Amino acid sequence: MLIPHLQQQLNHFIETHRDREAEVAASLELLAQGQKSLYRDCFSPGHFTVSTFVFNDDAELLVLFHPKLKKWLQPGGHMERRDRSILAAALRELEEETALAASSVRPLHESFFDVDIHAIPAFGHEPAHQHFDLRYAFVLQDAEARIEKNLKWMDAKAIAQHSDLSVQNSQKKSSTIFLENLRSVHLPTESMVRLALISNSKPPRGYCSEAIKTNNCGRLKAFAVLLFIFVRHMQTLRNNTPAEANDW
Repeated sequence: MLIPHLQQQLNHFIETHRDREAEVAASLELLAQGQKSLYRDCFSPGHFTVSTFVFNDDAELLVLFHPKLKKWLQPGGHMERRDRSILAAALRELEEETALAASSVRPLHESFFDVDIHAIPAFGHEPAHQHFDLRYAFVLQDAEARIEKNLKWMDAKAIAQHSDLSVQNSQKKSSTIFLENLRSVHLPTESMVRLALISNSKPPRGYCSEAIKTNNCGRLKAFAVLLFIFVRHMQTLRNNTPAEANDW
């Protein structure tokens, strides 16, 4: 059941994530190998893994320290044959690596929000291979949950300093989902903007106009949100400009 379900999810994912066409095509090709592609003993070219991006109420991401890579990364790992679904595998890995109960978090989406393929060097009896990482987003719903000493809550700025580019990109994508999810609780606009700044994202599309209609935000706050979005857009354009283009 996992194979056809995952194939369906990948085909649905690509409809709204055209920037991941290459990753999805490679994932579907791997999936054609059948059930073995899900588990860690498949090395040609690799196998699927799962990871979790968990946010708290302050839009901070839960990360753990990876002693071998000496970086702070999201919890995750390999699927096991006892896992009843891909999401169940992600929740199991979260429990094993963080000691957080699956009931303490809530999925922000029924499926994965990102697919990342990265190289794994040879180690011990395992040859070099690739991880096809299916990434899920969650929000912590147990305010009293305690985290272990090897775990931290980090905002986008800290993630940029202490993690890799792959995690940074997925953090930004998942934080957008997190903010979209907050629309249902009708946060005040200033709170939404603060969380957007922390997560290096932007308020959900149409949030301010909706807030104006419900008298949750005045024209000045609306202008602040629009200014914020404009500044973020200009920063993105500047960051995407080739270095030589600025060298004059």
